[in-house]
Amino acid sequence: MLSIMLLGAVSFLLALASTPLIRTWSERAGLVDHPDGNRKIHSRPVSRVGGIAILLAILGACLVLLASQLDGGEIIRSWAPSMLRLLPAVVVMFATGLIDDIYGLKPWQKLLGQLAAVGLAVTLGGVMISGVRGYSLPVWFSYGVTMVWLIGCTNAVCPCPPIAQISS
Repeated sequence: MLSIMLLGAVSFLLALASTPLIRTWSERAGLVDHPDGNRKIHSRPVSRVGGIAILLAILGACLVLLASQLDGGEIIRSWAPSMLRLLPAVVVMFATGLIDDIYGLKPWQKLLGQLAAVGLAVTLGGVMISGVRGYSLPVWFSYGVTMVWLIGCTNAVCPCPPIAQISS
């Protein structure tokens, strides 16, 4: 329990500290998204590379937990080989999102990058949904379910318009 609390607190504090730094850097570098009154409804330009702060917070929190004497650090140490096998998939997924944020990929290009990342997670990392509620899935179906689930979770943010616009 203490490990989870430390992980949550450190990731929160790192995200809290790094987000303004990333925002300032992205504004200076021109990596901002400008409102257009249509799909982009924010009132002022916002950073397009906030995922960097999230990744830094996750990695930093895991490193702090790893350096601790808590049980969570031992769990991370024991999972290190599996985590390293997933690293290529994480890098491809992060790079795809970052390139999309900076340059704006076409949907098929973004999907291609995400499919490559999921393929790496399945082949190198051994990630596979092999059953649901105790029922085994055929291997061919497991691949499809795994890809749909991982890509669906990756794209789960809904760019919905504000409620005031929905009801009018």
